Amino acid sequence: MGLGKLLDRFATERPVAVMYRALLERVFAAERVNKLFADTAVHQYEHRIAFSTVVDILGEVVTRQQKSIDTAYQASGKQTVGASVAALYDKLSKVETGVSERLVRDTAADVAEIIDL
Repeated sequence: MGLGKLLDRFATERPVAVMYRALLERVFAAERVNKLFADTAVHQYEHRIAFSTVVDILGEVVTRQQKSIDTAYQASGKQTVGASVAALYDKLSKVETGVSERLVRDTAADVAEIIDL
């Protein structure tokens, strides 16, 4: 089955859902989120767990796709995360305020561009 036909059908029947999904994929793309982290973090570093992985797992909880960080970790698997659940919690607890602020600010700016269209 060609994805083009499937996407065309969804775009015709549910255009807002398709646009929302595309927007989220662009705004939270791993390369973009990891670059934001690298450009902004002062003390924290990426060793085993990429910042985009932290954002993905937290996103699963925020959007209620998973009940907790632990269940999101279990669903993703240790290989995907790259470290233990304890290391993930440690990484989450040490995210610098400046990194969080920039993620929110940049995401809001990107979404505002779409809303203003």
